[in-house]
Amino acid sequence: MKKHFYSIFALFLVGAMFSCQSPKSNSAKEETAGIDSMAPNPFITHMYTADPSAHVWADGRLYVYASHDIDPPRGCDLMDRYHVFSTDDMVNWTDHGEILNSSQVPWGRKEGGFMWAPDCAYKDGTYYFYFPHPSDTKWNNSWKIGVATSKEPAANFTVQGYIEGMDPMIDPCVFVDDDGQPYIYTSGAGKGCWGAKLRKDDWTKLDGVMSPLSGFTDFHEAPWVHKYKGNYYLSHSDNHAGSQGGNRMQYSMSNNPLGPFTPCGAYMYPHGEETAHGSIVEYKGRWYSFYHTANYSGKGALRSVCVDPIEYDQNNKLKMVQNWGSPRSGRAVEVRMTPSVVIQAENYNTGGEHYGYHKNPLEGGMQQETQNGITYLKGMKSGEWVRYSINVKEAGRYGITCRMFQKRSGGKFRIAVNGVYKTGEIVLSGSAGVWNETLVYPIELETGEQYIDFRIKSGDIDIDWIKFGAGHSQVPGIIQAEDFDDGQYSFKNASSGNFKSYRSDQGVAISASNNIVHISNTSGGDWIQYTFNVQEKVSTVKVRAAAEKDGKFALSFDGGAQLNPVVTTTGNWTTYNDFTVSNLQLSAGTHTMKIHILSPMNIDWFEFR
Repeated sequence: MKKHFYSIFALFLVGAMFSCQSPKSNSAKEETAGIDSMAPNPFITHMYTADPSAHVWADGRLYVYASHDIDPPRGCDLMDRYHVFSTDDMVNWTDHGEILNSSQVPWGRKEGGFMWAPDCAYKDGTYYFYFPHPSDTKWNNSWKIGVATSKEPAANFTVQGYIEGMDPMIDPCVFVDDDGQPYIYTSGAGKGCWGAKLRKDDWTKLDGVMSPLSGFTDFHEAPWVHKYKGNYYLSHSDNHAGSQGGNRMQYSMSNNPLGPFTPCGAYMYPHGEETAHGSIVEYKGRWYSFYHTANYSGKGALRSVCVDPIEYDQNNKLKMVQNWGSPRSGRAVEVRMTPSVVIQAENYNTGGEHYGYHKNPLEGGMQQETQNGITYLKGMKSGEWVRYSINVKEAGRYGITCRMFQKRSGGKFRIAVNGVYKTGEIVLSGSAGVWNETLVYPIELETGEQYIDFRIKSGDIDIDWIKFGAGHSQVPGIIQAEDFDDGQYSFKNASSGNFKSYRSDQGVAISASNNIVHISNTSGGDWIQYTFNVQEKVSTVKVRAAAEKDGKFALSFDGGAQLNPVVTTTGNWTTYNDFTVSNLQLSAGTHTMKIHILSPMNIDWFEFR
């Protein structure tokens, strides 16, 4: 459930996950039986679902309350119903059917839709179902948290009204503490996370007022609260944008259900979907993280609910959810700048679909073929991906070469590390019908074990191998100004306005404005160096730059003298123009270029032709 302005990924709101919402079975058999296996992800395949809110009720079953993405995609604005699923073994799941839709909300907007992330709680024989829904055509400012009740956990819910005294927000989560006190949490509309008590005698009314909660470094939406060993855990989605791979799931801790909270970082990487939404629950002695992903459809408006085990460390902190498979050899491939390291494409992570790869289910899983002594992955298409675990021994800016075959021109792919995109869409080199090597540079990698995805964006592509090593930008083509050589610069004002998420080397000021990542805060006397490999002779370079007034630079190549100065005045710091330096004589091979700042300017990129 992505809410344009609201972004919803409701972590499915309720919390109580393991201790509160309704009495759990006291059966010793159930408590000790454990779970030996789980259904493959996604565990619901006959329909698209999102925003899972998981609870264990008195009958000993685990229930998941989910929103419904409608196929063909209609967009989250038109989501209009909820389903409930349950299991007693994490393998076999029952679809209890639709429990509520927008037409059953008497006070709801007449156009319907907007049935986003819900939650459920239990008290004295009654199940309380909480859901966000607008009351007016102008939905943005008319959100209400509705309440429906039933004597059954998965049927016959009737809307009782909505909770009075709440600002227009979404993503309700209800957590019931060990003493029976219920709490409600909401988020959305860029307002952060809010919380309050509900009345013990009436779970449809506030006990006091909603107040903003504190202690989050990167809160977006979708609060979910659970309790473990006396600590309160509030998990939520963060603000990682779709361009970065999507929201991560983070959490904060407190000794009080209303905080203040202490941020603890991420417990789940982006997983093929711009939005993130989840819940955490204990079942039969084991803890589980529920979430949704669009990996299976390749479409953000068609998500599927998944689940994986989650664990605590010795300090009661959540460990990262291990949902990226395992290295095929049992050990992550060690990656260094030199010598270069090659991974054969067929040695992708184990675990099958969802963990090691995604392939259209109609094709029967990942396909590989051997011809002329070459074993390769066959027929990777848009939305499909393959994953590898690597152990980076040297941090730095790597060149990654992919040997690929495209059946028709125009194939594209992206690279993500730990679920976060490191590239835009990369067009395959060379012509169709033959094997070609496409170099991607730079890919910044930190030390340690991590996983890397190769995600196909268009085309019909075979993959032979992937090589990691030192690299350089390739020209003719464009070199982004921020892709300078490590340590090769003299820069006076690096600390001001730095876009610190771009790269670890912070000796040069990198800024982002108006969707342009650029070098900023330059001073006269600064210089920055770039190493690149010329594929064929180039004679000109265009410098895209901006300066309010008196901007000026000069270039030098291969340690030679500075060329004639170029004035870069454009009238303001956000208006960019191209400034051409001609009559270059750069032959094929490796070269260096320095840009010498003669007076302040911003630099976007260099284009060699």
